[in-house]
Amino acid sequence: MMNLRYCCVLALCMSLVAGHGLMNYPPNRARNDEATAGSCLGLHPGMKGQNGTCLWFNQGCQIGCSKCTGQNCIDDGKTAPCCSSLMVATNNDARTYQNGLFGYDFTKHNPWRAPGFAPIESPCGIAGGWYTAGAAGNGGYPPNGIKQGADGREQSAGATTEWAVGTKQEVSWSILANHGGGYAYRLCPKSDARKLSEECFQSHHLAFVGDWSWIQYNKTNMRTAVPATRISTGTNPPGSQWTRNPIPACSGPEGGSKMSNGCSAPQFAAPMTDIVPANTKWAQSAGLYGFGFGRCESGLYGADCTDEETWYWRDKFSFNIIDYVNVPAGLEVGEYLLSFRWESEQTPQIWANCADINIVASGPSPTPPPSPVPPAPPPPSPPSLRPSPTPPAPSPSPGGKYACAPYPHGPGAKCIESPVGYYTQGLCAAICGGTGPPAPPCPPTPVPTPAPPHAPLSTPCIAAMETNCGKFRKGACKYPCILPTTCNACIGDHPTQLEVICGGTFLPAKPFQRWCLGEDPNGNATFIV
Repeated sequence: MMNLRYCCVLALCMSLVAGHGLMNYPPNRARNDEATAGSCLGLHPGMKGQNGTCLWFNQGCQIGCSKCTGQNCIDDGKTAPCCSSLMVATNNDARTYQNGLFGYDFTKHNPWRAPGFAPIESPCGIAGGWYTAGAAGNGGYPPNGIKQGADGREQSAGATTEWAVGTKQEVSWSILANHGGGYAYRLCPKSDARKLSEECFQSHHLAFVGDWSWIQYNKTNMRTAVPATRISTGTNPPGSQWTRNPIPACSGPEGGSKMSNGCSAPQFAAPMTDIVPANTKWAQSAGLYGFGFGRCESGLYGADCTDEETWYWRDKFSFNIIDYVNVPAGLEVGEYLLSFRWESEQTPQIWANCADINIVASGPSPTPPPSPVPPAPPPPSPPSLRPSPTPPAPSPSPGGKYACAPYPHGPGAKCIESPVGYYTQGLCAAICGGTGPPAPPCPPTPVPTPAPPHAPLSTPCIAAMETNCGKFRKGACKYPCILPTTCNACIGDHPTQLEVICGGTFLPAKPFQRWCLGEDPNGNATFIV
């Protein structure tokens, strides 16, 4: 029944995802990968922790507070702040979310407004953001198979990456839900007496190389340079360098989340306006911007994208943001953890995870960035760490005709003509890639017990879900649980038991959500209280 793993990425497996972002390279303890950028999945989503890889974060963290609280203390005029000792923002220039109605500064106490000053519970992230489950739609639940509140520092080591002192090294991350803000990379020796504390990571804060970042779709060798906004004033530790998230969200306080309006324009000037065309339906301005795939995956009942829009945001955000960092020449050799810390501006959250690094005395360094090319008539030509062909520019029309199936760089990935495609054939080929043998075709939908046309789920299907996942349905939980996300995750984890009986994997997500919420999945009267 491996077909389900290829076919259900949108219909079931991804239904548990509500956000957000994480480091992809070096390989990290969350088991994400550059090939699955923007999807919150590892290369093997059926394995422990690899469905929900982006759910390592710290909830309820605001500048000036002594600790995080786990609360959703957003500044909406009616919710209490995270603490009473809030500090004045130090970052007012490198903003990523603009003021709200009547000029109200609703982000003034969130982490990015004073980079490094907000407390953090774990420099490697907490599974689900806190020790107890959060509110539906906030992603406050752990990756599949990971205990709520697990500390990323205590997860088993991943693949170890070797860095030599005095070299420049590549790092990357990706976005599922664009909360704006900015980020930094830090090291801590595993042998340090401070035991991987935030203080230890702060004492080995890494500086970035140059003034450019690169956008790379999945694991292609094609990169586009975008200007990097680096800041080191008003940061903690004093003088530490941070980089603004170069990809703007949609305009407005919601940023395009939960199907909100505002995606006709970005929060600030978007990069790649000459490569990414406007879309008349979902992103009416040119350039790389938006809330990301998380716009369609809040898990909130009634906040669903159409399949067409879901594919649009998934493909558009399947990129990595690449930077280079300096490894200090005086760093002691030994085993380290590398912490990625993304300060949110939209919300009181810090996204974090860690990679295992071995620092050695000498070794190769990636090609250093060349000196910037003197500006030519606009637009200037940005430098490139790895010169490579520029992907063909998409058609200036609202969309192309090609989509990547079953998903970029998956087994048998290929470009197909599709009514929901928006790539030109050339750009689709660059983004789609393909590894391994072709995926086996999805089986025809068996119908052991035909359901009437108006009923997406048959009676046997509902019975099978009750047997396998009924304990997570509303009214059946014996402990606090997030609905419909925990329930949906359970459904996605039982392909063998449910695929044949429920009739395929491209069924709309809404019937499953209805069932998880204790309602009739076919949209009739109340089903279960």
